[in-house]
Amino acid sequence: MAPYTRTVQARMVDGPGGLRRSIARVDDHFHGFEVILDLRLGEVVGAAASSHRHPWTTCPGALASVAALRGEPEHVARRLITSPREYTCVHVNDLVWFAARQHERRRYDVEVTPYGASLRRDGSPSFGWRLDGWRIVSPGPFEGLFVLGPEIGEALDGMDADDDLREAMRVMRRAVAVAMGYFELDWASFESAADIEWSAMAGSCHTFTEGRLRSARRLAAVPDTVLFA
Repeated sequence: MAPYTRTVQARMVDGPGGLRRSIARVDDHFHGFEVILDLRLGEVVGAAASSHRHPWTTCPGALASVAALRGEPEHVARRLITSPREYTCVHVNDLVWFAARQHERRRYDVEVTPYGASLRRDGSPSFGWRLDGWRIVSPGPFEGLFVLGPEIGEALDGMDADDDLREAMRVMRRAVAVAMGYFELDWASFESAADIEWSAMAGSCHTFTEGRLRSARRLAAVPDTVLFA
């Protein structure tokens, strides 16, 4: 059985009317989202988000949050990320942040099992971790740290990490967060988001907010994780 995999891509293209268009996309077992930021003279003047794969029937409700974005790219991304999940989606927000960085071309490929995670950037190996209980057990500055814990950010600050490393770490940690649900949840046992008793999702996901939880129906295929049972 294949491990959990996630691909995150960004590129710049010429848009209509002399615009520059920044496009970011994520693909994995559950998610297939794309964000487009149209830029003129460095400012966001138009934006859109779309989905071709999402885990819950309620997910598309967050796409409209992107349409009204205008202004300086970094500010736009920061404002959306700090907005309530009632209106936004964490994965779409990640893509707005990634598109706002305006990479001419960048691609991340992440592979995760309960025992390790690896990241490739633009086709070349970047870094990897051995994992035990979702803690990093590889020697180095992150050894012993929970992958999703705030100590990771403190370690990055302590080593004065550059933007490229921080970007890669953000992509890697989000992939591991999704992989935790991929491997640990019994997807065959529920049809509604309300069937999941997993507090990590509360408040961090558009679907796992008051008013949507009970109406959300699962669309994602049940992962075949028997190898890691």
